[in-house]
Amino acid sequence: MNDHPKPLNKPLIIFTLLIGFLGESLRKTAHPPDFTPQHALGLGLIIVLVCPVLIIWLQALWNNLIPRVTNWREITFWESAGLMALLMFV
Repeated sequence: MNDHPKPLNKPLIIFTLLIGFLGESLRKTAHPPDFTPQHALGLGLIIVLVCPVLIIWLQALWNNLIPRVTNWREITFWESAGLMALLMFV
């Protein structure tokens, strides 16, 4: 069995931090527009396209950090989707 850990994906961690800071600053300055059915359709399309990317991102971040720090196992796509669903309500 190979006991050598995979190298830490530092660009993924740095990119995640930058996106988090950017998202937080945009959230504080954004003003909600008037919501129309076209906005709802566009939002639904964005969610369908962006959610799988965010789930894969969370999975990659988890699998690069958590097993190294806590000695827990890596997670699958669907476990990452479950974590993403939990994080949306926090």
